[in-house]
Amino acid sequence: MTGYSPDEKLRLQQLRALRRRWLKDQELSPREPVLPPPKLGPVASFWERFLQPGSFWRLQTFKLYKGCVFTLTGILIPAWIVHYYVKYHVMVSIETCMLYLGVEGIYGGPCKYH
Repeated sequence: MTGYSPDEKLRLQQLRALRRRWLKDQELSPREPVLPPPKLGPVASFWERFLQPGSFWRLQTFKLYKGCVFTLTGILIPAWIVHYYVKYHVMVSIETCMLYLGVEGIYGGPCKYH
């Protein structure tokens, strides 16, 4: 006897259909996977609330940041540059001129170059 009996053919057909259905079921839909939201610890939950757009603390932090940036770039760095220039360029040139003129030092005592 060659070939499959009608019962075997029916069984193989059902198995093929079952495999096809199983493979089709393995494809994820756009809504899958549906997972529960992750359980956040205390630090992660704080940052999750803190970083919400429009939250009070986020706005306050941004205002503080902008103020610090202005203070640093608009006041401290220019002040440091002016201080450096006056200390190492203007004051040295004044003391050098005073040395050549023979005038006493800036602080009332003799010039430090004599």
